[in-house]
Amino acid sequence: MAAVKVDVREAASDAEEAIVRNLFSYYFEAMSEYDPGIAINAYGLPVWTGFTGPTPRTHDEAVTFNWWIRDSCRRFLIYADDTPAGFVIVNSGPHFIAPDVDFDVQDFFVLAKFRRRGVGEAAARAIFDRFRGWWEVVQLARNAPAIAFWNGVVGAYTGGDYETLDAGARQRFRNDEGETTRD
Repeated sequence: MAAVKVDVREAASDAEEAIVRNLFSYYFEAMSEYDPGIAINAYGLPVWTGFTGPTPRTHDEAVTFNWWIRDSCRRFLIYADDTPAGFVIVNSGPHFIAPDVDFDVQDFFVLAKFRRRGVGEAAARAIFDRFRGWWEVVQLARNAPAIAFWNGVVGAYTGGDYETLDAGARQRFRNDEGETTRD
């Protein structure tokens, strides 16, 4: 299999934001397999059951309904050979982030077509290299493939110098060599 060129770019334009939002629907549906808090509504759309309000009836409404804190995070597109292949949403606080953590991976998604080709690992490394400080990456406890992926990626990235919590479903590490930066 030929090597894939992976590029991670911040979603800076309306068109790029639209791509992230489109991919988010696939991500959220995929997460419904592992998160009992995500249901498929009467319109065939994935929805977080913890929120109230009118049920989404369109793709755009479903993304908005499930988006909550993502507007306060930095959103990045993952490209594989110049084709949108996924996204990364990085949270640097102050909401829904541990006080002793500078950055966390709020959401990370690679389309199935691009998995097991090095795209996810290259994208994760690019994001970690972009931001320096204390990181936390959390997976759903039921999502064994994601737990294995992140323990492998973080383990390789840190040379094994990281902490696992929650039965391996949460990784913490520092990549700042003594200097912490916050956005």
